[in-house]
Amino acid sequence: MPQKTTFPKTEWERGAIPQFVDRESLRQRIDPELQMYEEAPAVQSAVVVYRGRIIYETYSPLYTKDTVAASYSIAKSILFAAIGIAIDQDLIRESDTHLSSLWSDADPRSRISVVNMLHMESGLEWGEDWETGDPLQLAMDPSGAAAFAAKKKLVAPPGTSFNYSTGNSAILAAYLTEKVGGTESLKLLLNRHLFIPLGMRSTQLTLDKTGVWVGGVGTNSTPRDFARFGWLFANNCIWNGERILSSRWCDFSTRSANTATEYGSHWWKLEPDTLSALGLYGQAIVVNKKLETVVVVNSSPGSDQDRGFSLALNLVREISPTANS
Repeated sequence: MPQKTTFPKTEWERGAIPQFVDRESLRQRIDPELQMYEEAPAVQSAVVVYRGRIIYETYSPLYTKDTVAASYSIAKSILFAAIGIAIDQDLIRESDTHLSSLWSDADPRSRISVVNMLHMESGLEWGEDWETGDPLQLAMDPSGAAAFAAKKKLVAPPGTSFNYSTGNSAILAAYLTEKVGGTESLKLLLNRHLFIPLGMRSTQLTLDKTGVWVGGVGTNSTPRDFARFGWLFANNCIWNGERILSSRWCDFSTRSANTATEYGSHWWKLEPDTLSALGLYGQAIVVNKKLETVVVVNSSPGSDQDRGFSLALNLVREISPTANS
C-alpha cells in the first residue's frame, strides 16, 4: 500500500522508491553526472522527494547533506514567497508602485508595479550576463544593488516586454525591506513565517554593500532545505496543516507574464504541471504537484545551467507511473 503524504520534521524521513520507478534507471541518470565532480564545474548533489520523503539522495565527495549550496537565482522564487508573506500581512500590495526613492512622481519608472517586477516586465534596461554584465556590477555597487538597478533607463512601457532581470528582483527586495522596517525585521519575518515553520535552518541571505538583501540571488541553503521549500509549493503552500502563503498568492506563482508564457511570478513554467526555481550554473528546484515530487540539483560554479535543469527534470519524469511502463 502506498505511503501517505507527509512533511519532514527536524529530519527528513526516508521512503522506499515506488515499485513503478526503475531504481537502476534513476541511478544511471545521476551517477554519470556525479562522477565528473573532480572536473568541476559539475553536478554535486541530487535529492529526490516523493510524497514528503526522500527516496533518493546522492552527493559527490565534495558535498554532504549539510553543505550550504549557492542558490543563485533560486533566490528569486524565495523572494516571491517573501513578497507573498508581506502581502498577506498587509505590509505591501502587489499593485504598489513608486518602488524606488530614486524615481520622482514625474518619472515614468515610478509607475512600475510589484507585479511588473515579479513578471520581469518592468521595462527597465538590463543585460543578464554574469560574466561581464549587469548582475556582477549590481552585487558590487557601493550604492546598493537596488540603486544600481533603479538607475537603468526605461526602454519599454511596464507590462509590455519580458526581460529576465536580477535587477528587478533587487529593487523588489529593497522595497520589501524598507516596508517591513529594515533588514533585521525582514530576517525576523522570514524566519517566523517561512524558514522556521519549514525547518530551513541552514538558509543564509546575501546582503549588498548597504546591508540589504540582494533578493535575486543569495538565499543559500543545503539541498535538503531547498527541497523543503519545493515541498511547500508542491502542497499548495500548506505545511503540515499550516497555511504559509495564501492560496491566492500560491496560485499567483503560476500566473504567466503577459509576454512570456514560460514565466510565472519569479518561477519558471517550462514544462506542463511543473514549477521550477532555477539558478545559474545548474541549480534547480523542480516541483510537480501531480506527481507529488520535488527534485533538487546543485552544481559547482561554472557548470552548464541547462544540464543541471535537464537532470532535475528527467529525475521528476522517472517518478511518473507511466515512465517505466
